Amino acid sequence: IDGICRVIRDPDLHPIKDNEVENAGLTKDLSKMYESGLASWDLLEFLLVRNDRGEFRDQTHFLLDLMKHMILLSDWKFNKEKLYLIPSLLKDRPRNQLHGDLSENENGRVYLQSASACIFDFSKKFLPVGIFQRVVCICVSFASTLHTRNDFEIVSGIESYEPILYNNWAKIWLGPEVAMCLQQENESEILLSCIYVAPGDANSSNNQQNYPVTCYNIVLSTLRKLNADLMGNGLEWEIFFETLNKHESSANIASSDRFPLEEAKNRQLLPWFVEIEEIDDEAANTGVNATGDNKITDKHMSSLQIEEFLREI
Repeated sequence: IDGICRVIRDPDLHPIKDNEVENAGLTKDLSKMYESGLASWDLLEFLLVRNDRGEFRDQTHFLLDLMKHMILLSDWKFNKEKLYLIPSLLKDRPRNQLHGDLSENENGRVYLQSASACIFDFSKKFLPVGIFQRVVCICVSFASTLHTRNDFEIVSGIESYEPILYNNWAKIWLGPEVAMCLQQENESEILLSCIYVAPGDANSSNNQQNYPVTCYNIVLSTLRKLNADLMGNGLEWEIFFETLNKHESSANIASSDRFPLEEAKNRQLLPWFVEIEEIDDEAANTGVNATGDNKITDKHMSSLQIEEFLREI
C-alpha cells in the first residue's frame, strides 16, 4: 500500500523529495507522470519498491499486476517506450473546453461529430469517485490492444493515434476512422459521443453508421466489467440519449429532449440505432450481461464480442 501511495498522490500536498528523484536520474520521468499521467518502468520501480539495497525490486511486477487488477493502471502501447497510464493522475480539462472541438480536420482527415450523445446516468444511487477514470483506463487498454494487433492502418503517413486524456474528458481512437469521446461533466453522469470520418472521404470504408454502436458497446461492456470485478454489482445506471447540436436534431425531436433507451430504440434514433443491432434493454440499464440478443455482424463489434475481448486485457 505504501508503494502504491507513493505513485498515486497529490504532488502539491505530498511532494516527493526532489533530491531523491534527482539522484535516481528520474526528474524528467516524474515531471512527465504528473503532466500526462504516463509513468516509465524505471520511475515505477523506484517509487513502488524504493530500497537503497535493491532488496525488494522483484516485487515490482507483483505491484504492477495488482494495480492493473484494481484498474488503477494500464499498459500504454502507442509508442516504443515502455510506459503505463495512471488515469487518476490526469489533470482536469477546463470546463470551457469540454464542448465543441470534436469535428473538423484532424490527423489529416475530415471528421464529423455524432449529433447526439449517450448518457449513462447514475443519479438513482451515485457515481463513485474513480469510476470514470477506470472506464477511461479500460477503454485505453482496449484501444492499445487494437493498436498492437495492427488493426490501425496507417493513413496519410500518420504514425500515431494516441488518446487525448484528461481527468474529466478523453478522446480515444479505435482506428483511423473513429474515436470515442468520454466526459464526466457532473457527479452522476458519464457522457459518450463519437467522431468518425466524414462520408465521401477517399479513405472511408463507408461504415460510419456502425461506429456509434461499437462505441456504445465498448462503454457498456466496460461498465459491466467494473460492476462485476470491483463494485460487487452495486453500480446502477440508466441510459438516456440527448441531442448535442440543435441544428442537427431530427425533425421530430426537439433540441432539448432527453429520452430513455427504450424510447430512443423505438424511434430508431440515429446514429445509435440501426437495423443490424438489437440492444438488450434490461442488460443495458442494470449492468447484467446480455444473453445473446445482439446480432453480431462483421461490420462492428457487439457487446458480447467486446466483453470477450476485455477478458484478454
